[in-house]
Amino acid sequence: MVKIAVCFKIVPDYEEIPVLDWQKGEIPDTTYCKKMYSCFDEAALEMGLRLKDMLTEKGETVRTTAVTTGPRQATLLTGLYAAGYDRVVCIEGEDGAGDPAGTARELAAYFIEEPADLILTGRQAGGWDSGTVPAYLAAALSMPWLPEVVCMVPGEMKRLTFVADCESETERERILIHAPAVLSIGNADVSYLWMFSLKARLEARKKEIVSRTAKPAPGGAPHIVYVPRKKETSCTMMEGTIEEQARALHGLVREGRDG
Repeated sequence: MVKIAVCFKIVPDYEEIPVLDWQKGEIPDTTYCKKMYSCFDEAALEMGLRLKDMLTEKGETVRTTAVTTGPRQATLLTGLYAAGYDRVVCIEGEDGAGDPAGTARELAAYFIEEPADLILTGRQAGGWDSGTVPAYLAAALSMPWLPEVVCMVPGEMKRLTFVADCESETERERILIHAPAVLSIGNADVSYLWMFSLKARLEARKKEIVSRTAKPAPGGAPHIVYVPRKKETSCTMMEGTIEEQARALHGLVREGRDG
């Protein structure tokens, strides 16, 4: 059986915060905001389900688990059962006490007891987050880590290939992954969960959200599979008339193409 796990975080919907609250220069109150899956984590959740469908078509038996830390949000958690997850786990505790390494160790402690072949996460949970939880998680589990995944290539479990983003749409690389591994999802081609039916929602209410008590696991150093290349850029100011600027721009474009 192939075991796929997706780590996600439930965050406030920041779009509900008035602009004036942002302009105060302080972290705004979010207690009144509705809750949602963080955007990158939602992309990871959808990719986990698509990966399950892809492997099932290849004849594999696949089990998917969605794992989160922090306070229980029943509606959003049962929604993942409706979306197609086989198991939803909430690790209740201090949620790493606001420390990315602590959160990663709590997740790692769960995966030491419940191993997974592939662990997917979002690149980061929110605008202020460091985006280091996936790396810390991979380190704690002594697994390779592949960041900035945007999509996957159909194939068998033994030869899973994912596409990692560099700096732009034209700069992507295919990376062959051997399980077990941790993948963090970046600007994915599909960034939202597919809508589920009301019938699936009603059936999901009968399923149990698994509760676990948070406990830390030892840390380590991550083995990074791939790091996106950074492009060197420069700025050239055009001078002269519009016609002169156009000719100069054409020359630079041609020079770059020929080079």
